[in-house]
Amino acid sequence: MQREQVLEILQKAYARNYDCVPVPDDAPEELAQCFDFRMENIRYVVSEKHALWKADSNEFCYVFSTEKLTVEQFVRFRDYVKEKGLAKIDLTGNHMCTNLTLMIICDTCDAEAKKALKHCRIHKEFRFGLGGWMDYHTALLELTDRKVSTNFSGHDNAKILKQILRTDADRKG
Repeated sequence: MQREQVLEILQKAYARNYDCVPVPDDAPEELAQCFDFRMENIRYVVSEKHALWKADSNEFCYVFSTEKLTVEQFVRFRDYVKEKGLAKIDLTGNHMCTNLTLMIICDTCDAEAKKALKHCRIHKEFRFGLGGWMDYHTALLELTDRKVSTNFSGHDNAKILKQILRTDADRKG
């Protein structure tokens, strides 16, 4: 399976529930796709005129594609996603939580880069938690080894990538 095929499958999978966002002009050249998900939960009392509470949840997903992932690239990707994702968070409304997702599709990966990805722990609380929080998810798909790696928060993203690998194996098998 080639990186372009994986990106095509991810595009179809995410397009069902996420907004496909154009890649910004100032983005690193390896950035292949961007997806935004915004959800508003509201609990009403008696009618829709009387809201008991509201809570906004977001996920901003950035998919990078590179031949060989190095530690320097990972740090650059991580910092880019953190900077751009934090800028999208609207704390003036009813923000509850935001997940920033860094997904990397590569042919091979340095051991140090994989270790840095697995140990990436970024969590931020806004206004001592009253303004919600942000959690950082990572996922890595190595195509030559057919392995998926994530940080502690990224296990849900691994399910998507493992499904892509299973689908490819079924198609070949």
